[in-house]
Amino acid sequence: ASFWLGVDDGGGNIRVYAADGVTLIPHDCSSCNLARKTGKLYVKADLSASSNTTLEIALESSGTAALAVGDANGRNAVWSDYEVVWAFPGTDNRTGKGYAQTLGNVPYSEWTRTRYHEFTGNPHQGIAVDSTGRLITIDTNYFRRHSTSNLSTLLASNSTPVADAGLPVVNHCGDACIIGSELFVPLEEYPRTVANNQHIAVYNADTLAFIRSYDISANGHPADGIAYDGTDLWVIDFNDDTNIYRYSLTGVLLETVTLSVPLIQIQGVEVMDGLLYLSVTAAGNPIYEVQTDGTVNGVVYNRPTDNINEGLSFDGEHLWIMAGDGGAEELVRDPDRTDWIKLHYDNTWADVDPLSTTWTMATSVYWTSLSGDEQQAFLALGTLLDNSGRAMVLYDEGPDVLSMWNSSDSFQGSGFNPSSNSTFRTAGSQDGTTRRKLWKDGQVQFTDSPIAARPVSGSGKTQFIINASRTDGQETAEAYYQFVWLRHEEMSDAWMSADNANTQYPSEFYLPIAEKADGVNVSALAIVNPGAEAGDMTGWTVVGAFTVEPLVGASGPLGPFRGSYLFGGGVGATSSASQVVVIEANSIAKIDTGAAKLNFSWRQTSYAGFDEGDVEIEFLDGAGLSLGAPFGLGLSASPGQVWEKREHAGVSLPMGTRRVRITMKTNRHDGGYSNGHFDALLGAIY
Repeated sequence: ASFWLGVDDGGGNIRVYAADGVTLIPHDCSSCNLARKTGKLYVKADLSASSNTTLEIALESSGTAALAVGDANGRNAVWSDYEVVWAFPGTDNRTGKGYAQTLGNVPYSEWTRTRYHEFTGNPHQGIAVDSTGRLITIDTNYFRRHSTSNLSTLLASNSTPVADAGLPVVNHCGDACIIGSELFVPLEEYPRTVANNQHIAVYNADTLAFIRSYDISANGHPADGIAYDGTDLWVIDFNDDTNIYRYSLTGVLLETVTLSVPLIQIQGVEVMDGLLYLSVTAAGNPIYEVQTDGTVNGVVYNRPTDNINEGLSFDGEHLWIMAGDGGAEELVRDPDRTDWIKLHYDNTWADVDPLSTTWTMATSVYWTSLSGDEQQAFLALGTLLDNSGRAMVLYDEGPDVLSMWNSSDSFQGSGFNPSSNSTFRTAGSQDGTTRRKLWKDGQVQFTDSPIAARPVSGSGKTQFIINASRTDGQETAEAYYQFVWLRHEEMSDAWMSADNANTQYPSEFYLPIAEKADGVNVSALAIVNPGAEAGDMTGWTVVGAFTVEPLVGASGPLGPFRGSYLFGGGVGATSSASQVVVIEANSIAKIDTGAAKLNFSWRQTSYAGFDEGDVEIEFLDGAGLSLGAPFGLGLSASPGQVWEKREHAGVSLPMGTRRVRITMKTNRHDGGYSNGHFDALLGAIY
């Protein structure tokens, strides 16, 4: 609400006080995104007295500088008991301790992988999708049409698209795009010594039959990929690292655009939101974002699977990448992941001194393992690449569970088998030779005793490592990480449970209970069971099969946005759940002046982007009578496998409002289960 109107970029004018509003306490604002109205604020406080369990977050005047990191209440004071703390997107050690550190591959990206599929025939030249669900794979001389909702079923094919065009010498198709009901494909002679026999061919996007072609040979460059920006075509040349070309829909060259940075062997091209995206042949299989004037913004995604990048295509929600082996990846924008570090077959570590065999280390993980079954070390403590002397928290591919390992005691596993695209918090601890423990989401998975001391000094320094690899380079793949830390002490079970609650988003450890706007307290809606964490439908009135689902949903691998449960539509075409919330007394006076407003937000997702959901709001008087029709954002199919934030912002409350009815609704479009999923409902009156 009004809080965000006064926050400076970076959050430097944020302060945290004790409940008296006067006593400043140590705090650290590690990130602040004004556009999304999200951030992370850490506080160090003694909770031994009940009076300390309420804190006041305040805004100083705009332009007030952040406290110095070495201030008694500044950043370093929050983390004085730690050895290393990384709270990304910042990459400095927030403890202020001067340990040398090495940062690995850290491209922050909104794009995360949601699906991978190997297509029939191993097509490897390109891919074309659109918002209607068409998906066409392009091979050297073969087209196949599928649906984005069913990648396995072949709907149409053309085994002779080159011959159908009737163009002499031409023998090779490139990356394509769909425009309306037509498929635009570059055709050329390959291999080539000069840019002869270059064409843009047009086919029917349903039948894949040839329609017409345009000869662009006179422009002197090969054509290997095409994208459409809503007006013109963009054409790439695999052999040209410095230029891309803008054409009319009838094959007229309009502009040659020079890239600000050469990009080696451009294979695919797409246009989204006025920006170009180029897939190239390079280490890490990068996708580059490029402005239409040629300015290269940088890498936005690294494809973790084998073989080179080929085609790119966007269906309005998902970005599709075709690989050189016929496998395609589906990506979706996930804005909540932009401040997590993404390590793609790479490591980040800090040299830690002195060595200690009593420690606890922790991290949050978003695991983008392709199959959900790949040996991967998330954390390690010991000498870099020296397996014998270190301890590790990892996914053990053998029994397929989250585990701990050292060379003397070997593996000790949990009962948790994460799937691809799982998000979880994990931690490991060791108390000398007495015991070691593994945690998952704040819960102890095992205690192992006695054990060998770890780490040992080995032949080099002791490193605290994220995405650790073995001497042979194994056990490192791709994952996103957030809030990673190391302490030289064994933390208690209760402490680790609180750590997990504190790192949920929004935090489950401290919850906002009121906001002060113009000196008047305005309160949060007291929703019962707002995130399904009761494990059932407590607090809600259900119509149909609306239900609560556990960590892994009934119809897909996505877990809750936070906590252990989420809401789902259940089996059936439609369902709903509603709750009437009584408004706190301290908001009544403002409501009855007509000046009160409601902010209400929730997270919503679906399994495959088809089934719909919405949350409707209705204002009631003291007798429970409606003060107006229920309103919502409209039933919408949120992106599959990503938690989308939806909200009603700044809604005026009618005078006389005393209650608010909240209704979650789902509508099935495909299958037997209504995959409208909800989590983290939150409302406040201000």
